[in-house]
Amino acid sequence: MIIIQHIQKAERALKASQVLLEIGDTEGACNRAYYAMYDAALAATGWAGQE
Repeated sequence: MIIIQHIQKAERALKASQVLLEIGDTEGACNRAYYAMYDAALAATGWAGQE
């Protein structure tokens, strides 16, 4: 279940990053993109049994 939560969190962060980029907030977009990658990595390590 925690893997799905990390994937969902990553998806929300990625969508937020896209919105921020569209309005010209590149710093905020980079921040959200970073956390999208972070949560995706947590999901991947959990799936691989490394969590």
